[in-house]
Amino acid sequence: MALEQYANAPQLSSPSSAWTTTSGSVTSGDTSLTVASASAFPSSAQFRILIDDELLLVTAGAGTTTWTVTRGIESTTAAAHSSGASVYHVLTAASLLRSPGALSATGDVPYLASTGAPTRLAAGADGTYLRYASGIPTAAALLATDLTAIPGSTTQVFFNDGATWGADAGFTFVKGASATLRVANGTNPEVGAIGWSGNNFRVGTIGGTTGGTARDTILGSAAGAANGIYFATEDTSRWNVNPTGHLVPFATATYDLGDASHVLRNVYAVLTNATGLPISTGLSGLGSNVATFLGTPSSANLAAALTDETGSGAAMFGTSPTVTTSLIMADAANLVLNTGTGTKIGTATGQKLSFWNQTPTAQPSGAGQAAITDSTGGVAASSLVDVTTAAVADPAKVNANFATINVLLLALRTAALNTGLIKGSA
Repeated sequence: MALEQYANAPQLSSPSSAWTTTSGSVTSGDTSLTVASASAFPSSAQFRILIDDELLLVTAGAGTTTWTVTRGIESTTAAAHSSGASVYHVLTAASLLRSPGALSATGDVPYLASTGAPTRLAAGADGTYLRYASGIPTAAALLATDLTAIPGSTTQVFFNDGATWGADAGFTFVKGASATLRVANGTNPEVGAIGWSGNNFRVGTIGGTTGGTARDTILGSAAGAANGIYFATEDTSRWNVNPTGHLVPFATATYDLGDASHVLRNVYAVLTNATGLPISTGLSGLGSNVATFLGTPSSANLAAALTDETGSGAAMFGTSPTVTTSLIMADAANLVLNTGTGTKIGTATGQKLSFWNQTPTAQPSGAGQAAITDSTGGVAASSLVDVTTAAVADPAKVNANFATINVLLLALRTAALNTGLIKGSA
């Protein structure tokens, strides 16, 4: 159906009655004006009006009495208008040219090319969409190939203002074993990626198509200082998994694991450098007084932590301990000595020792402890013999007895001397 053409009527500037009038004067440069009434005009923009010999296009304010206008349209000239000037709603050839053409079915869409009258576009069936191809809209299914892709790659969807990846902030979806959503870092080659890398699901950064450097991964809203993974809140980095794999607070000695209301249950760790732990008050599950001893390792605190000790006082160790009171051996307990070098009781002659509740004395000494010389000429035997024969003493037998006694005395002296019970001289 052909579109009918219209021309302006030559007498429109002087009709018999006005649609409304201006409220106040209008200069040639004004882009808004006020009318006395808008009841006879369209309630929504845009529409055309005539004031004196000027055509104006109302672009905003429809339904009110204050309109925004485009001045001097369709080759007319913007001019000043007095208050009370007549205002008309008009149809012009230009307005009719830009109005919809004939539509033949529900869902049809009109469109305008760069020139000429509107053209009918059949919207098509369910599941089809408007697509733009070769400068003309068409109705068909929307295809992934309608979006820019990287030729010869597995890229399925590619949004980019530039001609190649990385020329501007790009976004892609890549299929295959490493299916990922990737976002370019401006013109830098590295990309942020969310998706699969082999059998690992990755949220982080990877080198781009030209081998960029992997950057920080920030879980939160704050930038980090060194490469790694950052956990951030309130636009502030809190924790960092650094490039060597250590979980560290972003600021030294600032953040805690858990708090008074959220206590960690089990922590399995090897402590090689832990400081600041309140041993005497910060550990639980220990025996009575053990934490106190760990905090202040005194003999008294050790004794309080032990449950099967005997005695009291200071703790003793293997090298030169000092016993301040009696050392009590339990009944049937033995003092067992070694069989190598041996054991000394007393290491100097001035040290005092006694047995069976006697007053301790230093090592006995004196001239009487000297060895006895046997000058009797007797022969020692294993026993003493009767020295009398018919009530007469036999000198040889007396001498023999003295020799036997002397051998025993010398043996006793030697034993006492060797064990340190006597000095053996003055």
